[in-house]
Amino acid sequence: MKETDLHLNIALADLNIDSLGYLRIKSSLEKILKLEETISMSLVLSCQTISDLDNMLLGLGTTTAKYDPIVPLVSSGSKTPIILCHPGGGEFLTWLGLLKYIPDRPVYALRVCGFHKNETPFDSLDEML
Repeated sequence: MKETDLHLNIALADLNIDSLGYLRIKSSLEKILKLEETISMSLVLSCQTISDLDNMLLGLGTTTAKYDPIVPLVSSGSKTPIILCHPGGGEFLTWLGLLKYIPDRPVYALRVCGFHKNETPFDSLDEML
């Protein structure tokens, strides 16, 4: 089997995966790989292609991710980017269904601090700066 037969460069955004689909992918990967720690959803969504997903999985547990409030939902497009703020609960997955209505535009979402392992929520406004 050749690498081109694996379709590693297919954009995940082109597969019309909704938030439940991404949760199923995440859950299946954790189960199949018998991971003791969960994979963060922002790591899964930062993968633009199947190849990116493969590389992310290979790097699990080898690095400690620094808090990044920006999650790329769509990283390509010629129009001005949009940054979506999470609703009150801090979860950015609610925006996935909207992406098909925003063509040709990069879309990013904000995520709260404290959802990943070893992250604690901010205690003050000063910590956010």
